[in-house]
Amino acid sequence: MILFLVVVLVMTSVFALVYGVASLAPARSRLISKRLGELPSGAARNYSSVQRRQRQEKRERLESLMQAFGERVTARRADWSHVQEKLLQAGYRRSGAVAVYFGVRLVAMVLMGSGAVFGTVTLGVAPAAGVLAGAVGASFGWLAPAYQIKRRIRKRQLSLQRALPDTLDLLVVCVEAGLGLNQALVRVSEEIEHVSEIMSEELVLANLELRAGTPRDEAL
Repeated sequence: MILFLVVVLVMTSVFALVYGVASLAPARSRLISKRLGELPSGAARNYSSVQRRQRQEKRERLESLMQAFGERVTARRADWSHVQEKLLQAGYRRSGAVAVYFGVRLVAMVLMGSGAVFGTVTLGVAPAAGVLAGAVGASFGWLAPAYQIKRRIRKRQLSLQRALPDTLDLLVVCVEAGLGLNQALVRVSEEIEHVSEIMSEELVLANLELRAGTPRDEAL
């Protein structure tokens, strides 16, 4: 019994000593704790931004390579306005978009054609069937980017059609509130972004064209 009381007394004394030392020890300031807590999230943000920058650099290098291939095709003809118009409708507005587009088609044609031939040779198919498969693969590779452009155009047109009623309502409200048409376009482009980023982008471009002197009917 006495031994048990001694053990309890010793444990109580140790606990009181540890608690007293912990309470007397200087605590870290709230600012330091907050900054230390922000370090993981800050590192994650920095890592994410580095990843985005690396992906952007890879994309730019790939686009430059595709443009170099595409310029061999576009150099044979001076007028590619009909292709450029389709690319504009699809949302590709950079100056070298036509060359990049044909570069992608050319590379896809070569890769899919050679891949089809290699696949048939590996399977031990007759040479004539391999040539036919290569021709089909090359044709598919050439036409697939054009199909993707048409699909993207339809998707953008559908998004614009869905956002058009809300856009017109907001424009009427802004004009009735006393804003000019140019100012109304700027305000609506900011508000409609939550509904359709494509419509917001088109309104911003229309406003920039109006500022550059483009007639209003053409810009709209």
